[in-house]
Amino acid sequence: MQAVVKEIIETNVAISAKKGELLYTTLKQILCSNPRVTVDFEGITDLTTAFLNVGIGHLYNNFSSNELNRKLEIVNLDELDKYLLAQVIDRVKLNQKRDSEFEALIREVMDDGEDS
Repeated sequence: MQAVVKEIIETNVAISAKKGELLYTTLKQILCSNPRVTVDFEGITDLTTAFLNVGIGHLYNNFSSNELNRKLEIVNLDELDKYLLAQVIDRVKLNQKRDSEFEALIREVMDDGEDS
């Protein structure tokens, strides 16, 4: 299945979180019912991390990193935009790790309190 970003957001400018929400919603639906999706950025002239944070980054709230690596293919990004996307993904993974460590710490503290 192919998802053409320009068609989904109905513009060649992918800069706002609001447009990112359109991409996120569409990709989430597609990923739930398809084994693979190609996200095509052909024709996108401007791209920001605000857009990518919502459009791609929020997918990590619904799907594991491994699952997205298998199911999601991103095409037609120039080198700078690939870098921006990599930064967004790294930030999401770092936040997930921090959240997981924090939850483990809370569980540990709560378990210690039960033994007292």
